[in-house]
Amino acid sequence: MRHNFLICAVLALVSLHPVPMLAEAEADLTTEYLDLLRLQVDGLEGPLALPEEPSAPPACDPQHKPATRGLVIGAAEWTTDPEYDLYGPANDAELVRNSLIARGADAENLTVLQGADATRQGLTKAAATLLAASGCGDSVLLYASGWVFGADQLAPTTDPRGPFIWGEAEATLAEMTAIDLGVNAARPVVAQGPYLLLNADTPGVSDVLNAEALSDLVTRLRNRGADVTVVLDTSTAEDMRLEERQARIDGRARWRNRIGPGGPLPDAALPLGPLAGALTVYYGTASGELTVEMRLPRGADDARYYGAFSFRFASAVAKADRTTPTALSRRMAEEDGDGQVDRKWTYVFSTTDPERDLIVETRPAMPTQRGQIRIIDPTPTRAAAALDTPTVTLRGVVEAAAETMIVTVNGKPAASAPDGSFSQEIELQAGVNRIDILAMTRDNRPITHSFELFYEGDMQALLGTGARYALLIANQDYPEGSGLSPLATPIGDAEALATLLRDRYGFQTEATGPDGTKIPLFLRNASRIEIETALYQIGQIAGAKDTVLIFYAGHGIYEQATQGAFWLPVDAKAGLPFSYLPAAAITDAILRIEAGSVLVISDSCYSGALLRGEDAPQTVEENDRLRALQRLAAKRSRIVIASGGNEPVADGGGEGHSVFARALLTGLDKMEPEAFTARELFDDYLLPMVVGRSAQEPQYRPIERSGHEGGDVVLARVGPLPPG
Repeated sequence: MRHNFLICAVLALVSLHPVPMLAEAEADLTTEYLDLLRLQVDGLEGPLALPEEPSAPPACDPQHKPATRGLVIGAAEWTTDPEYDLYGPANDAELVRNSLIARGADAENLTVLQGADATRQGLTKAAATLLAASGCGDSVLLYASGWVFGADQLAPTTDPRGPFIWGEAEATLAEMTAIDLGVNAARPVVAQGPYLLLNADTPGVSDVLNAEALSDLVTRLRNRGADVTVVLDTSTAEDMRLEERQARIDGRARWRNRIGPGGPLPDAALPLGPLAGALTVYYGTASGELTVEMRLPRGADDARYYGAFSFRFASAVAKADRTTPTALSRRMAEEDGDGQVDRKWTYVFSTTDPERDLIVETRPAMPTQRGQIRIIDPTPTRAAAALDTPTVTLRGVVEAAAETMIVTVNGKPAASAPDGSFSQEIELQAGVNRIDILAMTRDNRPITHSFELFYEGDMQALLGTGARYALLIANQDYPEGSGLSPLATPIGDAEALATLLRDRYGFQTEATGPDGTKIPLFLRNASRIEIETALYQIGQIAGAKDTVLIFYAGHGIYEQATQGAFWLPVDAKAGLPFSYLPAAAITDAILRIEAGSVLVISDSCYSGALLRGEDAPQTVEENDRLRALQRLAAKRSRIVIASGGNEPVADGGGEGHSVFARALLTGLDKMEPEAFTARELFDDYLLPMVVGRSAQEPQYRPIERSGHEGGDVVLARVGPLPPG
């Protein structure tokens, strides 16, 4: 484990030597304590000695080509005594760098700091170079593997190895008294800490990067328009509190996870500019937790050490379809990875932009990797290999110059040998099964390979094992005095849709909460708090294998001043935007929903401006339709179908329903295939029927910043066709 057993000894020693508290001497002792620490800690306070920032953040350079850049720190030599070196950080740093390169990042833009380069002086030089190169649209990774200690764990000492090792008998009475003051003595610098230990440059002096200096570097990079990702594989990583430090200067941020504990922070030294980039933070441990290392290959005498969190992060980068915070965090949380460590610590992920990819460059068709994985059995085919048994033994070989240390199949360790041969028994689900293989070689390089196996694909395989929930919101009777006219069709539209979804498609319009209470999912004339409550509740109920359909019929509005679109609850007041339900709140609610598929259908004015995103048509191969649908359904999807663009839409005109609702009901009733995508429903019925009967033009698109990963929502009938 990465914990300092000598620090534990320090605390025990202090507790055995109580020294009377002298109130009149406290200030002098605090000053003496800090003066001693400043001599023994390079970086105790203040930022890195970087070039002075301009008075205003630089404007974006139109000639700047966005790229993935990074500082990857593997600090293992925190004293000048090799006996206390760490084993894993150097391997972690190389592994992370190589994973980025395999995904398309340019090696020239990635700097690994080890040895003398991982000192405070080396870090300062590398940070200055990184700042000079970074610009708008860049994605910058700041990664560190090593030790983190709090300010209260610093102790002046006569030991030449530095203040993080207790000098035992050499300690003076004054030093003991200062230590006995504990946190009170260290309080003046606690806001600067905790401290990431860098490599030692001078005997008796510890090089560190304090948390405030790290936040300062993040601000400088963001002010250049770069999106910054910070990854810390250290003990008690969350105590760095980077989100809270950045939140002092970033009122626009939407923090997704909890803030670390600690006292108040001082004002930030640098402001954040209006063009600032996004921030993502991955903590390998929560506050107070110890991170751990593992050995690869397992059981080998010459095994190497790796941080378990770093291994998972590098594996996720190499394998995930996208490198967004949501995709990477989900991949890391789901996998066993090494198979050696039973994870009992916390991963903490937070971001201001869940849709921002870590890798700017387009993923290469062939990953940049030194070697390949060849499948021996079952025999590879160009399409998904069809099998007649639910259990298959996968056999293959890793062909690479370096020895194979570990092979994982769908995140679980396979039986492998140094020569690269491996095998794994796989239990297949009905339908298309994606197989993801990852090999790590002794030169710290990931090699990946993915393919598909197909077992007894049928309609039940497409339906899956998850539940289907339909949340229907029909706002029709806007009261007098609201400034909003009553509508004629929303409730009737929603009732007809609810019946069709329940009887023909197996959707539930009532759910059971975690406490067993029944939660209605059909809202008539709903207030803002009722809508937001229902959106939150469905997020608490729906699981990763479930499908959620959200239908809204009612007034909508577009505000030119903010270029924002809104749903209007029945308690909204015309001209009072704070009473509306904004698109940002809806997107936030969708982000909280863990369901694999989410389809939002909005029948309101200006609904096309509500949840924006780039149109991404999906094709279904008719000659292999079932497998094509299963592939789309297997990918996480967040889709919106809007009744119009940035325009008013008709209330009526559809034989007792709105024009859009009539097209939706007709399409769900008449679509010829028993299973089809939301895009097919849109193309075959919604678009032609609405455009042919009105001046509005429906919209279909993925929802931006919502966790969409390239799939589509698949609708499959489970009930019988109506008579006649």
